[in-house]
Amino acid sequence: MATFRRMNDQQFLDLCKNGTEQEVINAINLGADVNAKNDDGETVLMAAAKKGHAEAVNAMLNAGADISAQAESDAAALIFAACEGHTKIVNALLKAGADINVVAQINMNALMYAAWNGHTETVNALLQAGANINAKAGLDDKTALMYAAENRHAETVNALIDAGTYVKAKNRDGLMAVDYARRTLKGTDALKHLEELSK
Repeated sequence: MATFRRMNDQQFLDLCKNGTEQEVINAINLGADVNAKNDDGETVLMAAAKKGHAEAVNAMLNAGADISAQAESDAAALIFAACEGHTKIVNALLKAGADINVVAQINMNALMYAAWNGHTETVNALLQAGANINAKAGLDDKTALMYAAENRHAETVNALIDAGTYVKAKNRDGLMAVDYARRTLKGTDALKHLEELSK
């Protein structure tokens, strides 16, 4: 009969980053530590969330993974999932009790990272779960709407507007989302919408 030696923490973390989802699940079933982490505090749950391995994330949560753990960057699994637009994982983490307003460096939350990267479906999921739509972060005190506009994500801009974001919010330099959109979203309905609402 074959015998199996449990992976050490670094081996399991590497597997979560580079292996298949089924390999990760198999390792969990064989006793791999679901709270394993590296020297930077990045956990295997964060790695699986970033990779988009929803079933592996569920297996880790069922096995007792620490959903509130934060890396040295202060990012938690929810932020890794939101940043990559893995909506299914975002929903699973929220259902399991993840803090929707957890922040990473410069106080950016999951909603801001999703908006920054134009992941509209993820943005909508976070908003439906109660994310703070008007929170400000970063060195310039930007909102999720500003991040979306700055990075040319017209669909995300419209989603945030439809959800009731305060379009006249200003950053530290007195700029509104419309000021970013005038540089990045010329000729779009999103810019027209912002200009109408920013008067």
